[in-house]
Amino acid sequence: MPSRITKIVSGGQAGADQGGLDAALYCSIPHGGWCPKGRKSENGIIPAKYQLQEMPSPDYLVRTKANVVDSDATVIFTCGELDGGSLKTAQFAIKFKKPYLHVNLDKRSRTESIQAVVNWIQSSCPAECILNVAGSRGSKAPGIQQSVSAFDFHDGHNVVFHEFAHQLDEEDGSANGAPVLPRRSMYGAWARILGADYAELVRDAEDGRSSVLDQYGATNPAEFFAVATEAFFESSVKLRSRHPQLYAELMLYYQQDPAAKSN
Repeated sequence: MPSRITKIVSGGQAGADQGGLDAALYCSIPHGGWCPKGRKSENGIIPAKYQLQEMPSPDYLVRTKANVVDSDATVIFTCGELDGGSLKTAQFAIKFKKPYLHVNLDKRSRTESIQAVVNWIQSSCPAECILNVAGSRGSKAPGIQQSVSAFDFHDGHNVVFHEFAHQLDEEDGSANGAPVLPRRSMYGAWARILGADYAELVRDAEDGRSSVLDQYGATNPAEFFAVATEAFFESSVKLRSRHPQLYAELMLYYQQDPAAKSN
């Protein structure tokens, strides 16, 4: 059975922690986690939009341990090797026999990072997975919050969106780029429009032309749906402009219009 992320938790530190929470908020995935007493972070008080519980202690390591223990698995994003709090997170995961993955963004491309996380979730996490997102703080790795929340948010590369789309696609037991749609009458237009845009992306990839859609989507229809979902939420205005019919199909499916929020 494919694994499904049911909740994302984090300690709320500025950097990778808040990036994971941002992704959860944007994907409408439940979120939470433990944070230090006083909602302490290196940038001051953790923003109220992050629904975290305060520990009795202001010690960062206390909440780091609690988030590892209370989750099913942990992904640790860094820009470099594990050290400091990120290293302690990995050590806690080992101690409490929880699966964890370290993603060094300095050594993997965005596509490689996406695929590594997707493969790890499916191979190492339970069917219903509470995922702890941890990693480098912003002062140590400038830009990592944006990288984790959206892999350069407006560039269309987001691990959580990508994985979320795969989970939706596999609800009927097969991954073919056609998730369960609200009405049977929608399948004809879905197949025609997504099929045409998938074929166009394959041609673009073969000819080396750039696209608002990541060329990894040319791998197969399932990856195309995942990549299109990323672009729908992250590069919505560009997607609406360049692929209006695709945007309209995804808007009907997700019941959201992210491009309107960007205006």
